[in-house]
Amino acid sequence: MREVIAYLIKTGMGAMTGALSAYISTVAHWAFAIPLAAGVYLAITYVTMNTVQRDNPHLSRRRRWTLAVGSYSAMWLMCMLLFYNLIA
Repeated sequence: MREVIAYLIKTGMGAMTGALSAYISTVAHWAFAIPLAAGVYLAITYVTMNTVQRDNPHLSRRRRWTLAVGSYSAMWLMCMLLFYNLIA
């Protein structure tokens, strides 16, 4: 069940990071947005990793790091494009 919470947290943070990346892309070069998104993903994963591990102890370390990476990256990209087009 905590995997669902991790998905929701990462998806929501992907949307917020996408909006922030769109703003950064209008103020500075767009290449600054990519390390920001990667750093936020690493921070969120590090925070939620212990919660997921307590609920499901037989998950491998690799699975815990890659949990919801697709939903985060898709939401980040879609929100970045959406907000960039709305702002610019």
